[in-house]
Amino acid sequence: LLYGFSFSLEDATFGGKLRYAWLNSLDTVRTVRLSLQMLLSGQAGLKDMSGPVGIVSQMSEVAENSETTQIAILNLLYMGGFIAINLAVMNLLPFPGLDGGHLMLYVIEIIRRKPVKREIEGIINFIGLAIILVLAVLIMIKDVIAL
Repeated sequence: LLYGFSFSLEDATFGGKLRYAWLNSLDTVRTVRLSLQMLLSGQAGLKDMSGPVGIVSQMSEVAENSETTQIAILNLLYMGGFIAINLAVMNLLPFPGLDGGHLMLYVIEIIRRKPVKREIEGIINFIGLAIILVLAVLIMIKDVIAL
């Protein structure tokens, strides 16, 4: 496997299919990482992001442009998997309010050898969640305007 391309033919065994799914999932994680790097470096911005409205619109377009119903279903399943992996990676980011933020607080507790005050933890998570909700509303407004 080189740069997301496979140049060999394998038997379609159960193990081969699991291996292909695993490698495809890793490639999706890499794509999400590269997208995050683009966001943080300024190469991508709010205009390049989509929320639920934009995702449903894109899924509708993919289904309409598929040659057959079977291909449409497979494309939508692939997109669903991509979205699930994307959400999993985003959820593990060390940002307050996400699971990665909770893990970061646990690491801080381990290093300090004493727990973070629950009030401080609550404030940190509230601020992180507020930022996420504001971003979600902005993206949804952008998606609705784009329709």
